[in-house]
Amino acid sequence: QGKTNATITFSWYIEIGLDSKEYIAFDVSIDGGATWVEKAYLRGDIDQENRWNDMSIELTDINQLQIRFRGNISSSQESANVDMVKVISW
Repeated sequence: QGKTNATITFSWYIEIGLDSKEYIAFDVSIDGGATWVEKAYLRGDIDQENRWNDMSIELTDINQLQIRFRGNISSSQESANVDMVKVISW
């Protein structure tokens, strides 16, 4: 409450088995979930696979911050992971 800026950091990872239509994405809502904006994504066969990738997202003019991760993976033998999520607001 009362904070209008934030830095969100996290690490994420996709396996080499993902194809180009499979992904993991990070979305942000600054209005309490009324609207969502995709801020980052990792796609199979396109982005760095089998390696942890560190992300940092800066946000301003926040009213009510919500974050979400979503993905599209077709096989239970493929995986994507998210770790070390941190939100620092000011």
